[in-house]
Amino acid sequence: MRIFSIWLAVLSMTAFLSDKAPCDDINQDQNGQIFSFALPEGNSPRETFTRHFSCYLVDGVSGLHDPDCVFKRNLSINTSHLPELATESLKLSTHAGSILIDIRKIRSWWNTWSLPLRAQRGQLVIVPNDLSEFERNTQFKTWNKQVINRSHVKNKTRVIYRSNSLSPDLSVSQTLDTEIGDLNARILETEISVERNDGSGNYDYYAYNEHGQLSTTAQFPAGERTVPGVCVSCHYSASTGRFGRAGK
Repeated sequence: MRIFSIWLAVLSMTAFLSDKAPCDDINQDQNGQIFSFALPEGNSPRETFTRHFSCYLVDGVSGLHDPDCVFKRNLSINTSHLPELATESLKLSTHAGSILIDIRKIRSWWNTWSLPLRAQRGQLVIVPNDLSEFERNTQFKTWNKQVINRSHVKNKTRVIYRSNSLSPDLSVSQTLDTEIGDLNARILETEISVERNDGSGNYDYYAYNEHGQLSTTAQFPAGERTVPGVCVSCHYSASTGRFGRAGK
């Protein structure tokens, strides 16, 4: 494994990440296990979002939360605990040594490795591979629910369940194959927001497809989108700097 240095900058809050951004300060660790990048120092909405997302990413990979993260100039990830394939794909994503990096590939890296690295965040048992097991473990259909007959996000009926008393906090949103609130309609997908156990107040996002299997994509009227990247812009709060659950 080698060392990488990038600057995650010029993020779009609607598109989540832009195409390219300049790279800053290529640092190297003698053991080749540190991935380092600089944060932007401006206060524009994009730069603020960049800092918050960068800290969210670092916390998500390490499983630890640094409350002073957003005030730092440089961040580092120790990659020694990551699968070799994850580290190698991270190297390919950053174009190490170049003055330009492909930010879309970084987004793709996070979308690809958020699921495998959920154990780092203590969520491997909470979010099993099969929806039926998740339902058995949580009994989420006994929670308080909100029925949205026609969601403006999905153009379908959505049923949202919120745990309220569990730790970690969970929210479950099921999209049904109906536009009139028929609760007996076929389940098209199930999306889950899981509070991280690191005290950050951030959440991670997962989706089960219509067959009840964990998926890296979610369905929208405009087409298929990648999870968790598509979830971040809607769940981001500029006032708190956190990535929370819907309605919180």
